[in-house]
Amino acid sequence: MNLHEIGEFGLIDRLAAILPQTGKGVVLAVGDDCAVLDMGSPSDPERGYWVWTTDAAIENRHYLPWLATPEQIGYKIMITNLSDVASMGAIPRFATVSLSAPADGSVEWTEGLYRGLAAAAAASGAVIVGGNTTRSPLGFSVDIGLLGEVERDRLMLRSGARPGDALLVTDTVGDAYCGLECVLKPRIPVPQEARDHLIHRYVAPAARVREGRVISGSRLATAMMDVSDGLAGDVAHICERSGVGVEIDVRALPISPEVRAFASAARDAGVSPFPAWRYALIGGDDYGLLLTCPERDADALARLIADETGTTLTRIGTITPPERGRTLVLDDGRKIALDIGSWQHFGGE
Repeated sequence: MNLHEIGEFGLIDRLAAILPQTGKGVVLAVGDDCAVLDMGSPSDPERGYWVWTTDAAIENRHYLPWLATPEQIGYKIMITNLSDVASMGAIPRFATVSLSAPADGSVEWTEGLYRGLAAAAAASGAVIVGGNTTRSPLGFSVDIGLLGEVERDRLMLRSGARPGDALLVTDTVGDAYCGLECVLKPRIPVPQEARDHLIHRYVAPAARVREGRVISGSRLATAMMDVSDGLAGDVAHICERSGVGVEIDVRALPISPEVRAFASAARDAGVSPFPAWRYALIGGDDYGLLLTCPERDADALARLIADETGTTLTRIGTITPPERGRTLVLDDGRKIALDIGSWQHFGGE
């Protein structure tokens, strides 16, 4: 058996079975956007939690060195980690950077990369406190470790969703994926203004740290994670961890005019027959927040996020009992199974 056959999440399950999941101070190991560690001590048992995440970025796999400046690349690499911490309702604090670089790599390019990493960390209040460098025979790769902290009563997990909860997402979805498609499939005749917007969303995403703090502080949300691998797959993670089903209405998805323009251009060019809502479901790299809350609180939470951060929060569906499975409501009202996948390493879409 090879890794392609079991996919990223099958591999994670197998590795988690090998590793101990409990230990002194371990609140949660594998299974969420971050591990959760208890900061409590005999002198201060009510102290909060550390949340710890790590993520790697490999040249020509996670970033295209010819598409963006080194500063932009570094900024985005740090954003992917900051987004994980944001999804836990936490505050980013300390980061380490491990760099693997070829001996003939550019010093100036490497310095630009670190300026981007440092700028993203500083914008969120985090500090890069060290790391490692080593020689690579296969181009650049960067591995970030990020530590955040959160109060005990503000920790957000994937496992709190309950039947009847509303399902909501920040921002618009699918933009970054369509931006990458614009780059990889330049013959799709997307209007230039829309193309520029979509590529910018891919190259320069934002981590919703402020939004995560407002949501966790509201005490209204029941579960949360970030949208990094695609909305459909990330919803599935919440369902699995919470033991619930879901119904998503494609008519409610927050889809930008630029994604709609891309979908239309791709159909006209004979490249893809997909409707815009499919890109919204499969597209990764948006780094918005996906969350659930009681039905009665959905409007109030959306208003709070808009008032405090200026970010939109859109209701896209409902959490259902597990026996109802995962379904999509289509444009014509028909319901079908939500069997659309999203990105995973070793497997693809």
